Amino acid sequence: MRFIRRSSGQEASGAVFGLAGVLILLLKAKLLPVPPEEIRRLRKSVIYFALLNFVIGGASLVLRTSIQIDNMAHLGGFLCGLALGAPLVPRIGAARSQYAFRSWAAYGGMTLLLLVFAFGIASFWR
Repeated sequence: MRFIRRSSGQEASGAVFGLAGVLILLLKAKLLPVPPEEIRRLRKSVIYFALLNFVIGGASLVLRTSIQIDNMAHLGGFLCGLALGAPLVPRIGAARSQYAFRSWAAYGGMTLLLLVFAFGIASFWR
């Protein structure tokens, strides 16, 4: 079994991609107090950021460079950001009860997903 030592920057990159996923969804809200042109430009920049980093990570895997980028951490963070952000972002302009339902659905769904993953991992190691 081979263990790989990771620097603290690699763990944080998944979280940064999670924030990018939520930001992409947030910038789709129509009631933000920012000019629409600025929102479009910022959203496009975040999408380009994510795509460029996925391409760089894929290229490091294909080209076998000395620097290896863990694209799975990026992808996992990005997908979790999208999954958690989808029900929570529409709070802008929504009724409080609707937001409460969405937040419970998001947190309940993530809890269920983590339990399924934990069960899968526990089953794998038996």
